[in-house]
Amino acid sequence: MGYMWIESWTFFDAFYMTFITLATIGYGEIHPLHPLGRLWTIIIAFWGIGLGGYLFTRSVEYMIGKTQLFERRMKHAIETLSDHTIICGFGRIGERIAQGLQEAGHPFVVIELSEERAARIQTAGYLYILGNAEEEETLGKAGILRARKLVLALEQDRDNAFLALMARGMNPNLFILARTDYATPHNRSLLTRAGADKVISPYEIGATRMTQLLTRPLVHSFMEELDTFRNLKVEMDEMLVGPNARLNGKSLAMLNIRQTFGAIIIAIHDPVKNETLFNPDAKTIIEAGQTLIVMGVGNQLRDLAHACQN
Repeated sequence: MGYMWIESWTFFDAFYMTFITLATIGYGEIHPLHPLGRLWTIIIAFWGIGLGGYLFTRSVEYMIGKTQLFERRMKHAIETLSDHTIICGFGRIGERIAQGLQEAGHPFVVIELSEERAARIQTAGYLYILGNAEEEETLGKAGILRARKLVLALEQDRDNAFLALMARGMNPNLFILARTDYATPHNRSLLTRAGADKVISPYEIGATRMTQLLTRPLVHSFMEELDTFRNLKVEMDEMLVGPNARLNGKSLAMLNIRQTFGAIIIAIHDPVKNETLFNPDAKTIIEAGQTLIVMGVGNQLRDLAHACQN
């Protein structure tokens, strides 16, 4: 507007002159300027360059502040976690485990060293720590002293063994689940002696499931129904019997759980004897502290879970 008023230029010429001035491109005057027009050029150059620098600085500050705010919120959320699961490694196995825990509603935090994978974790909305899981400081940030379970999903067995040894020293009560690519007796023994409570080979499980599909397809289909949280027709769950539960001291025959709740008790685990009784008979007595492994539909399981505590 200034060039159109001072120099009587067309809109396009005035716009072009304004653009090359603000952009500091350095082209010459598209038309000879009067002294007042040159003064106007000086004014918009100072004003435009100053405003541009200010906007750029504020934009950078905003982005940095937004990142810091996100990190502070995530740090606070991790610090409030307890009895959670820590997943070390966000590869194919770690990612699937995180998805399963998210769907089941179990709190967890992921430790990942790769910034590329960390970006995927952030996109998924999971809590995470960017760092080396083999460092005590990183495990401390993930709340290992308050955690209940640790999943070792690193790619190398020796890394998982070292991490199991270090984590066991930091939290002796931690349940440690370790992944191994080579399910040899040596590797299993190595991870177990390092501190892992359970060692799982994804390839071995996959091969077993594929063999089951070939030899017992109906059994495989039934297990798939139980193994997915996306198909909520039938589920399996475990329920701890509380001290005030109305199930305490009563036999399965007296409780008549199948008719009362519609659920089926598949097994009962006794932590005192460290034994699991499969397919318990009607005379079996339920006691506080035991864990019931049950199968049923969602509503049935919720009612039984309530009865296990009240």
